[in-house]
Amino acid sequence: MNWLMAALIAATVVSVYWVWVRPALRDKPSLKEFYEREESLWAAVRLKLAGLKQKLTAAVVFVAGVVVAAYDQIAPMMLEAGVDVQSLSDKIPSKAWPFILMGLVGLLQYFRSLSDKRVEVEIDVAETKVAVAEIKADVAEAKVETAEAKVETAEAKVETAQAEVKAAEAKTGTQ
Repeated sequence: MNWLMAALIAATVVSVYWVWVRPALRDKPSLKEFYEREESLWAAVRLKLAGLKQKLTAAVVFVAGVVVAAYDQIAPMMLEAGVDVQSLSDKIPSKAWPFILMGLVGLLQYFRSLSDKRVEVEIDVAETKVAVAEIKADVAEAKVETAEAKVETAEAKVETAQAEVKAAEAKTGTQ
């Protein structure tokens, strides 16, 4: 019963935060900084847990199954020792098991789709980076061509200036 009370208190705190505190942080200009920090915190958590949610869920389900199976195996031995225990699997109605399994499979599928979306985004980002690199290479190549043309123009001007100098020297030498 204590765990139920703890779960209800946690749900109430989360609901109050989500319904009243978070919108107040977002709407009040004086509290905007706290809202941005909160958003960046959740973004960091999402980024850190990207790809782990499905693995963590599968591990928790596996561990829960092992605990229930081990408890159900150990409970009769504890009963023989004089400890009053009950089987855990008997506490869950048999009609609920298919729904529990479908829910777990649905949850794993949802996490799989999140992972697939993340991969698609990473592929799009990689393709965009390649396109940007190609554009930068084209721009660099155009700059090189422009620089070469400027060098050729400068060389032509130098040759013209040298020819003018020679012509001037020839004129002054003949006078």
